[in-house]
Amino acid sequence: MHRMGYHWKKTPGGQFVDGHEREDVVYYHQTIFLPAWTEIKIRTCTWTKDNIEIINGPQPQQCPIVVWFHDELTSYSNDHRKIQ
Repeated sequence: MHRMGYHWKKTPGGQFVDGHEREDVVYYHQTIFLPAWTEIKIRTCTWTKDNIEIINGPQPQQCPIVVWFHDELTSYSNDHRKIQ
């Protein structure tokens, strides 16, 4: 394995190991995703801690936008190992 360039090392810690700090990803978030999210936020509804709906919009001729969040977790059998 050493001849092929493989070696034992500690796995990266934390939630993000997918390149979320790469320059192109940061650029996309800052210039495309966040401005688009800001534009649709006025057409979504929010709730208070007492579960009272706060209606932010919509504008008279626009439909409200419902945001559906999906949280997906992928686990592997060797996740508990510190060195791979």
